[in-house]
Amino acid sequence: MDFEGAAMMHQRIGRIENALSLRDEMARDVERLHAIAIVPSASAEAVELGWMRAGSWQGFTRLEFAPADGRVASLDARLRELATAVPEL
Repeated sequence: MDFEGAAMMHQRIGRIENALSLRDEMARDVERLHAIAIVPSASAEAVELGWMRAGSWQGFTRLEFAPADGRVASLDARLRELATAVPEL
C-alpha cells in the first residue's frame, strides 16, 4: 500500500511514454537497425565500409576507387556487390 511510490511510478511511466511518442522513423529498436559506416582507409584510393545488420556489426570491407582488375563498373553496382556479400546473421 505504497501510494506515493505508485504515484511516482505512474508519473515515470507517463514521461517514458511521452518520450517514446516523440521518436521518428530513425529511432527504432536496435534489432531493426541496418546501417553502413564509411570511414577513411589506410589507402588513399579507398574507404572502409562498416556493415550493420539487425543491430550487429558484420565487419568491414574496402571499397577501392580505382578497381585493381581495370574493369569499369558504376559505383552503384560495386556497392550492391559488396552489400550482397555481407553475411546475414
